[in-house]
Amino acid sequence: MNEAVIRERGYQAYTGPTQPSVRRVLAFHTARTLLARKGVRRSITLACVPALIVGVIAFVAQKAGAGDDAGRVANLLTRPWGTFFPALIIALIAAGGTLAEDRRAGALSFYFARPVVATDYVLGRLTGTAVVVALASVGPPLAVALLHIVQADAQSVMRALVSFATIAVLGTALSVLLAAYALLGGALAGSRGGAQGFLALAVLVPWVAAGVMANLVDGPWISLLSLPHIIESIAHALIVKQAGLGSIFASLSEQSEPTLPPAWMAAIALVVLAAATGAALYQRIDKLAHAGGDA
Repeated sequence: MNEAVIRERGYQAYTGPTQPSVRRVLAFHTARTLLARKGVRRSITLACVPALIVGVIAFVAQKAGAGDDAGRVANLLTRPWGTFFPALIIALIAAGGTLAEDRRAGALSFYFARPVVATDYVLGRLTGTAVVVALASVGPPLAVALLHIVQADAQSVMRALVSFATIAVLGTALSVLLAAYALLGGALAGSRGGAQGFLALAVLVPWVAAGVMANLVDGPWISLLSLPHIIESIAHALIVKQAGLGSIFASLSEQSEPTLPPAWMAAIALVVLAAATGAALYQRIDKLAHAGGDA
């Protein structure tokens, strides 16, 4: 093949069959690369501190017969003193070190010229990033929820099981969305600082605005734009207010706190937010794939 033919063909995205192992390999590579960073390992360790404190308090309270405050486990996911900030730090590191780094190094054309399509890249990067974020956001609260199950008596064991399942599902959703924000920032900005700035603005601005504007507007509707408030509303409805299986669905229609929207609205907002973020991320990656990583 002469040089003129090569120039005429140029870059072409791969459109042939793919291998199922591509996503698994890319996810493992992403997780291993992130875990090699000191900032990520320190953030995971930092997330264990509030969980350890809450676990000790719950253990002592149970032994003293003071009962259990289920709200502490729910608050671990979203409150500033809980695991949310360590998870956000990991997502910020991932925002500058995954997709944004691939774009900066010109590696996307290498990926997409091989048996890797946009779906493989998105799912591989997203899975690897979400798993590492989940080590901080989901792991410590789940350990505390498991302690509640071990300590629960026959009357409260069902409540403890519901709390454990709620923490697992909502924590996973939070981790996946933080990872998706991190990748979307890299897909849109293309630079490390730009990707991290996008993630910080997308998460922190609605969070702060919801806390400030809740007392200024009529109702907590601004909280529907804040990911931490959405997760907290659903968690409080299912963990704090429910006293058994019969009251779980009833609790979804109630407003948890004055600054939080009703849980059923928060659940809808969570689905819409996840669908919109996923669609925007895939469309952007697909565009980069066909443009050779430079679009």
